[in-house]
Amino acid sequence: MPQQRIVLWTLKHEALVMGVSYSEDSSLVAICCDNKITKVWDLRTYDNVMTLDGHTNSVSCCSQNNFVLATGSFDKTIRISDLRTGNLLLHLVGHTSPVSSV
Repeated sequence: MPQQRIVLWTLKHEALVMGVSYSEDSSLVAICCDNKITKVWDLRTYDNVMTLDGHTNSVSCCSQNNFVLATGSFDKTIRISDLRTGNLLLHLVGHTSPVSSV
């Protein structure tokens, strides 16, 4: 059986981590927090390459597909952003409960 290499690295956050999502090629990780912010990290350089805000309550979950990131929040909304630019693509409102999965 081939050995696997595990690398542990600390990515600094000032708030409670609520969810984590990796890109398909494992080069990016999005980490959503209870401070209403989602940070995107480049796992090759360990740099914070993007900080997404806009939710008005804790960001409870996140999910990536190619260059698109969806975040859900206790503010009962989903925000879909382009990871290449950071631009907001969609803001989905109208949920009657906090969003717990995207």
